[in-house]
Amino acid sequence: MTQLPASRLSVRNHPTPLVAVDLVLMTVEAGTLKVLMIIPPQATSFAAEPPWVLPGAFVQFNEAVEETAARVLREKANLSGLAVEQFHVFSAVDRDPRDRVISVGFLALVPFQRLEAAAGGRPGLALADVAVQGDEIALQRGGQPLSTGYDHAEIIQGAVRRLRARLDGSTLAFGLLPERFTLLELQRIHEIIRGRSVNKPAFRKRILEAEFDEGGTRLVPTGTHTSGRAHRPAELYQLSRQDLP
Repeated sequence: MTQLPASRLSVRNHPTPLVAVDLVLMTVEAGTLKVLMIIPPQATSFAAEPPWVLPGAFVQFNEAVEETAARVLREKANLSGLAVEQFHVFSAVDRDPRDRVISVGFLALVPFQRLEAAAGGRPGLALADVAVQGDEIALQRGGQPLSTGYDHAEIIQGAVRRLRARLDGSTLAFGLLPERFTLLELQRIHEIIRGRSVNKPAFRKRILEAEFDEGGTRLVPTGTHTSGRAHRPAELYQLSRQDLP
């Protein structure tokens, strides 16, 4: 049996909280922000009770939290090959009634078709609506309030705040759009996440002048327009690295 170093033995004498990872995987569909949730096994309908929870798991002794997030993504959320971003640590003493548990929140925006397929491909997964009105954020299913376990409503609220803080300077929102898109489609994504309308001319000016993430990535016109739609054709844009040869 391998002997632990004396320093490790002394650390083990202290009470140790458990560490967990919770994933907030969000999308937009029909003008609504949605999040992937786990339906409790005892649930027989989409009623508000019993509570729903986020996909999550405890960090194993030989795992980094990023490895736990990848495992949860694969084993609980039915997804793989998706980049998730750590956004906050939730450490309220009473957040989990079972034990002293600290949770590391990870976040990703996922195209609706992919998240819908993940939910439909594994029993116990479903999409819940995140009703956003300004600073008010509530979870619903079929227009009815949805009860969530632990502090998972707070974790989802934290994820929305993180998205709002990063909308203008990151490429996060573009993960919900096709490779080529209109400025109106991008504006609508921003409005849904922010929970309010934005001034169209000011938004377009700001977004066309912006550089995203590490810099050098900008929106550029493609020279093509929408077709086959009822309204007037609109110019299509895409992200481009301006520093590439």
